[in-house]
Parts: sequence; structure tokens; C-alpha cells
Amino acid sequence: MEIHLAKEDGDSFSEKVVSKTEQSQIKINGQTTFLDIERDTGIPTGKIIKTPRLAADTPVNERLSHLRKRFPFTVQEARDGVATLLKKGVK
Repeated sequence: MEIHLAKEDGDSFSEKVVSKTEQSQIKINGQTTFLDIERDTGIPTGKIIKTPRLAADTPVNERLSHLRKRFPFTVQEARDGVATLLKKGVK
């Protein structure tokens, strides 16, 4: 698995997680929702939101940039969690 970071406008970063086994690319940034991540990875949102230790009732259809203002997590924690789940082959 390779992780590519690309600087975007301002201070925000986007990340593409590239899984060699699945040949998929996942872009995770503040515009992304947990539902987007589920669609792109096949990993259920219930498992994704546990990686940055969010509650099960966290809205999965809101952008991460909005959620991080209300909940104690960072977009980077979400990226790291997704990368770990992909590495483990979680579906």
C-alpha cells in the first residue's frame, strides 16, 4: 500500500491511499464524507468511524471538515484509520 499526499489550497491536504491488491484510489480530505469513503473502499461506515474513535451515531453523510469542528478527531486520523483497515483487508 502506498500513501500519496498532495497539497491543496491553503493549509489543507488531501491523501490518496493506493491499495496494490485492489488497485483503488481513495481521496480523503475535508470535503469527503464517511459515506464517500465507504463507497470508495467497501468498508462499512460503522467500522470507519470507529477508527478515529467516534460514536456510532456520528452523521456519516456530513463532510469531515464539518464533523471535525463538532467532534474530537482530525481528518488525518480518519485517513490513518482507513489506511489501517485497508491494510488489514477489512470489508
